[in-house]
Amino acid sequence: MTSPNGLQQDDPLFTSNEFLLTQLELQHSEVKITPNDQPRSRTARENAALVAKMVGWRKRFLYTPEKGKLYPDKKPNDPPLFAITDLPPSRDDIEILYNVSNGFYFASTNGEKAMHKLAPSMNEYFRILHSLNYFSSYAKLKAFCYRRLYLLGYRFRMYKMLNKELEKGLQKEVSHRDFYNVRKVDTHVHAASAMNKMLLLDFIRLKLMSDQDRTVFVDRRGEKYTLPDIFTCMGYSPYEMGLDALEIESDCHTTLRFNSMDNNFNTNNESILRKVFLKTDNFIEGAYFADMIKMVMRRLESEKYQHSEMSLTIFGSNINEWDRLARWFVKHKVASRNVRWVIQIPRLYAHYKATGVVENFEQYLANIFEPLFQVSRDPSSHPYLHWFLQHVVAFDTVDDESKPERQFFKKFSPPRNWTSHRDPPFSYYVYFLYSNLYMLNGLRNDCGMNTIALRPHAGESGGMEHLTSTYLTCHGIVHGINLKNNPVLQYLFYLGQIPIAMSPVSNNRNSIEYKDNPFPTFFSNGLNVTLSTDDPLKHHFTEEPLMEEFSIAGQYWKLSSTDLCEIARNSCLNSGFDHESKVSWLGEQYTNQNAIEANEVRKTNVPDVRILFRESLLQTEKQLLMSLSHEVDIRNLLQFGMKKRHVLYETSIDLNLLLDRISQQEEKEIPRVGSVGSNLSKLGEESETMIRNPLSEEEDIIAQLSDIEEDGESNMTTTDEDDIEFYASEEYNEENDEIERRRTLSNASTQ
Repeated sequence: MTSPNGLQQDDPLFTSNEFLLTQLELQHSEVKITPNDQPRSRTARENAALVAKMVGWRKRFLYTPEKGKLYPDKKPNDPPLFAITDLPPSRDDIEILYNVSNGFYFASTNGEKAMHKLAPSMNEYFRILHSLNYFSSYAKLKAFCYRRLYLLGYRFRMYKMLNKELEKGLQKEVSHRDFYNVRKVDTHVHAASAMNKMLLLDFIRLKLMSDQDRTVFVDRRGEKYTLPDIFTCMGYSPYEMGLDALEIESDCHTTLRFNSMDNNFNTNNESILRKVFLKTDNFIEGAYFADMIKMVMRRLESEKYQHSEMSLTIFGSNINEWDRLARWFVKHKVASRNVRWVIQIPRLYAHYKATGVVENFEQYLANIFEPLFQVSRDPSSHPYLHWFLQHVVAFDTVDDESKPERQFFKKFSPPRNWTSHRDPPFSYYVYFLYSNLYMLNGLRNDCGMNTIALRPHAGESGGMEHLTSTYLTCHGIVHGINLKNNPVLQYLFYLGQIPIAMSPVSNNRNSIEYKDNPFPTFFSNGLNVTLSTDDPLKHHFTEEPLMEEFSIAGQYWKLSSTDLCEIARNSCLNSGFDHESKVSWLGEQYTNQNAIEANEVRKTNVPDVRILFRESLLQTEKQLLMSLSHEVDIRNLLQFGMKKRHVLYETSIDLNLLLDRISQQEEKEIPRVGSVGSNLSKLGEESETMIRNPLSEEEDIIAQLSDIEEDGESNMTTTDEDDIEFYASEEYNEENDEIERRRTLSNASTQ
């Protein structure tokens, strides 16, 4: 036998590795050894089209305000900030109205039409949410997204291996900058836990010595207590009080036990110390809490390069809560150029309903949003609140996500009709926070005021619908560790570069161990992740909890200096600080669409090659989706299951109207889904008759989709659009509204 090169079979070179490689190259010229291959199969094109559709859904829902100044003329801690003078003029031409069916407020200038675009309706939200949940569990789509994420992580690991010395050399060229003096923002920290344990203990001892005669607490019987009286009742003297006696450190008993977490700092099972020292609304009007927060602020200011977004609570139990919180803020001058504020809203409707505080969910929403619309229209109506809102950058919603809840695809009443003693599901809470913030931001933007983002707790526990609802409506999320269980949602979060504030130290105590935390995987895959502290009082030991968080993550996951600086840069970009602050931290071009021009290495200490690599991978993925989805019409994909069974639908069926008719036993005939020409019996006689849904079984639809062939039956068409935005366009969505509405009708009826 003679080789192509003329060598004989017994030639020593015939069996050499070089010759074998040459033979393999000749025989398998299509073998690829790099991850740059682009899948071209029909299944891949269909999956890309579905991903493009879901990207379009988010763009359809998300509110994106114009970039503006948080402080137009004053620096954050100027004394005039707290003098209630020079308020903006009232907009008397604006009237605040309430949309009963969709449960949100809106501003109008003529008594009927809204000033700006309305938020998507509740029916549209739940219809798209159902589709998003369905497709995020679609097996072939999960496999497609898993492969894309795996390749992203592989490329990043290869990049680090090949460019480690290059990045180190580029960082050395900026001799005055290192990880310690780049800006970092703690985007998730509860104000009541913002201090460390020793600071709290020292503060308590200080007040025991200086305020011995001050009344700090009054019980239900009207009996007054000083601090020495409180500690005497608990059986401690001021000099015997220690960290163990405070009982504030979380331990193994708090893992997956959120009720145990909430009971921390209940010395001797009493919450009296928490009420005295960590509340804004108490007998001493939150004076001690304000003093401790200002101590934390002074420490941040002295460190210069660390900033924080602290969370304060609005419960929604009383319409005057906002005024009380704003008065505390202004009276005690709790402001700093290093701190902004996030408002967290606990999901406690069921508790307030059971105690008679609210009558329905509409009243709960009114307690939260009505003062905000009033002060945005007329700042003089709530002057303290107007100044406080200048420092508020985001809303959050918190509670135990692991609580069982009604599934999102059930029929939901408008807020006025939600009088049940049960809590609505997470997706219901999120929609009404989102829709009211959507309309509020439109009003504040028109009035030249700062807007407010929505960044809720999601994905620490609970179901996937928590993450799907936040993907549609929110600017970012907190925790998000459950994204590791769903590659579709993880890939969507990557494509949207949705901020995720993760707290590995807190999660290690409460939900997931460090070795199982997905933070390093998310970071390698290119997700927009940052490190935050969550509860320094419970979980951290040093005076710089954010640096402690970075230090542990860097040591445990072997993060390089460039990695840490990139995470710090992400925290600045994701924060709600004003434009001027970000310019001083990141450079004047930080909003530039060109990745290299947007990065100023002398300020961020992130080499341009790292930024270019991240941006090139993101654009490559988007171009891949564009090229694949360009060749397939997703409308046929969505309708295929219906066409195979020749399903006949009635046009313009409204889900809520149909279910109301069933409950009221109205007599009306509609076509039976699943057989042409057959009709349901009168709904008045058979109110429990369910419409058969041909798309309800996942195996059925997967089998049908896999049967699509390239010839005439699938009717796949090549579009003329050059951008993935086609699947997010209004025209495209309108054409599919009827299909999705029918599908939602069938699924809900089957349930």
